[in-house]
Amino acid sequence: MKTKMWGDLMKEVFEFHLRVRGVILQNNKLLVARSRNGKYVFLPGGHVEGNESLIYALKREFQEEANLKCKIKSYLGLIEHDYSRDNVKHFELNHIFEVDAANFPLSKVESMEPHLEFLWVETNKLEEVNLQPYPLVELIKNYAQNKSNNVWFASTVKNFIG
Repeated sequence: MKTKMWGDLMKEVFEFHLRVRGVILQNNKLLVARSRNGKYVFLPGGHVEGNESLIYALKREFQEEANLKCKIKSYLGLIEHDYSRDNVKHFELNHIFEVDAANFPLSKVESMEPHLEFLWVETNKLEEVNLQPYPLVELIKNYAQNKSNNVWFASTVKNFIG
């Protein structure tokens, strides 16, 4: 398979997304979000807007989506991810932070957005609920067991630029 060069890449149409996500663990359960009737789940968070810092954007997203104030504990790492939807290629950088779960209700987190719902999922069932980007499954399982301070990096990008 031929590796794409920068010039070839620039001829393709793709959308770039800078995202920030939060890992919230309680009692071996991870808080995830899902578009209603969606086929996969993802970490809560969203797009970084304009000149926002990553931390400000994550706090804003939690406030907007779940009406929750969050305390950021530490930076966990970066996952780059590419995918196609509706014949458009997407490339995203997901900055992942650990979020203090002290004020998050374990029973149910109410969504402030009609298209979104929140679920608590046991860390040993992340594959079953199709957590995306998929490298998060192993990273979060290991993190839940070890709570190591190693910074993550993972990628789903294959032959994007070689």
